[in-house]
Amino acid sequence: MTDNKYYTYAYLDPRKPGKFEYCISQDNSIKLDYEPIYIGKGKGKRDKYHLYLRNNTKTHNLHLTYKINKIIKESNKEPIIIRLKDNITEEESIFLEIKLIESIGRKDIHTGPL
Repeated sequence: MTDNKYYTYAYLDPRKPGKFEYCISQDNSIKLDYEPIYIGKGKGKRDKYHLYLRNNTKTHNLHLTYKINKIIKESNKEPIIIRLKDNITEEESIFLEIKLIESIGRKDIHTGPL
């Protein structure tokens, strides 16, 4: 029996609209209307977790916390949160998260905005 209660999600920056398309595989891509700042996987309310902890300096992801707070301060808007793929297994959500991060690129290694 498979456990399809997982999903892969994205946080998008409402200050940076545009046309953003990222390849997942040869015949599969995602299109976003705002620049992504974070890709994650989870179940339940995990996609909202980072917003709940945005005032907690002991969070494990201070970089994301900083980004979220900066977006709210500058625009008076929270990041846009979307589920990219829902009702999948944990293994599928991990695979998709990795592929999207590879495709979008990471800021710390100068390959993208994440």
